[in-house]
Amino acid sequence: MPADRHNHRSFRRPRARPGARRMLHLLIGLLILTALVVLTMRLVVNPLSRPAAIGLAEHNSLQPCPGTPNCVSSQAATDAAEYIQPLQVSATQEAPIDAVSRHLGAVGNYRIVTQDPHYLHAEFITPLMAYRDDLELLADPAQPGQVQVRSASRVGRSDLGKNRARVEALRQALASDSSATTAD
Repeated sequence: MPADRHNHRSFRRPRARPGARRMLHLLIGLLILTALVVLTMRLVVNPLSRPAAIGLAEHNSLQPCPGTPNCVSSQAATDAAEYIQPLQVSATQEAPIDAVSRHLGAVGNYRIVTQDPHYLHAEFITPLMAYRDDLELLADPAQPGQVQVRSASRVGRSDLGKNRARVEALRQALASDSSATTAD
């Protein structure tokens, strides 16, 4: 045998530290558990059924908010926490609901459930948990240019201000569109 064979160190890949391998397994387990929790929440907590408080109430008005902080309405009492101002569109537009619906994409992922010349119901879907929030618009022919609005979460008590922010973003999109129209 050659003499250098016995003196030659064989190359061995360094072994991973036992703690690092355990940490990797723990991380993978946590990711799998998180995915299962998210899937369960989507299937159990977020029902696809439409809530009963959707649609027009008596006297051609939107349903009142349920009294939880996850709903805003322009038809609530002006001193109530859920009050938000109605949306304004150009009074010369024949279909104010159409004018507002063109801007829904600017405020989130949505689908229109019901739309006619005076009423619109849209569902907004949150990206991670796929919670559904309902947005309703009502144009009153007696008040041209004014669109009543109601936005409410379907689950939970608090929405961390998401419904109010959605309506305000819609208001801002409408305002920027009207300023672009008047600039032409």
